[in-house]
Amino acid sequence: MLRFVIAIVLTANTALAGGHFDAAPLPALFNVVDVASDDVLNVRQQPTAKSPIISELAYDQTYVEVIEVTENGRWGRVGTGESGMGWVYMRYMAAVPNGSFPDWPAMRCNGSEAPWMFTFEQGGEAIYRQSYEEGMRLQASALRKGSESFLAWGMAARGPNVTVTASIRQLQCDSTMIDDTSGFQGVIVAAFADGTTYTHSGCCSLVAP
Repeated sequence: MLRFVIAIVLTANTALAGGHFDAAPLPALFNVVDVASDDVLNVRQQPTAKSPIISELAYDQTYVEVIEVTENGRWGRVGTGESGMGWVYMRYMAAVPNGSFPDWPAMRCNGSEAPWMFTFEQGGEAIYRQSYEEGMRLQASALRKGSESFLAWGMAARGPNVTVTASIRQLQCDSTMIDDTSGFQGVIVAAFADGTTYTHSGCCSLVAP
């Protein structure tokens, strides 16, 4: 029975290892590689070379978040902003070292409709913004998981008059405004010294440091 389970795991990892993809946990960050400097990497509507092109990535684009891959590992699903979600050929994508959750230090959380935003780098700087005003700069802790039984990871960021806590779960999160999908759901709570508290729910992504 144990041999059977091990065989399944090895087969799954081999199937995902197409091109530069090495079966790292997803979502994860990747860089575009092996594309000529006068060319681009096409983002297609569906995971096939015959599918319409909806966007493109620069030949040297870095820190692209791949949400999922096809069963054979050849195509990866990425966000393109206003053009929505699309697929890139993983032969031209190289995994960023330690570029997956929770090892990767930098994340951004925001709402689909409300303009709040929270970004942080584990053990470094965090920025919290309630609306369109300039963000407040805070000192962030590392992500921590209280117990193996909890799905959520937590962190805190502190400033002179506010403490912002984040609870992040590795679950698919869909935008209600555009065709955009993230790999994480976040609940952000900002508690101010005067007793005012704001709670935000939204989607989180891995981002460039």
